[in-house]
Amino acid sequence: MKQRFLILGSAFAVALVCGCGSKDDSAPSAETAKQADRLTQIQTKTNGDWNKLSDTDKSYLVNDLAHGSESTAKMLLGPAKPIKPPGVGGK
Repeated sequence: MKQRFLILGSAFAVALVCGCGSKDDSAPSAETAKQADRLTQIQTKTNGDWNKLSDTDKSYLVNDLAHGSESTAKMLLGPAKPIKPPGVGGK
């Protein structure tokens, strides 16, 4: 379940950052799918921790996905754990 959340969240985040300007929006482009896959790999490898990123991965997130914005890149990396709505999963 967590893996599906990361994959879907990654694809959605990449689509938001990269735009959806193609004529056929029914399926992600090959480039968007490739970016989503790489983002998911980075999220999984670092468990969402910005400080665990390699310089190469930071550069990719900031420059290639977030168009130069480190704060946007950190949001794309996402939280280490899925966010639960209030009242779900404990106190």
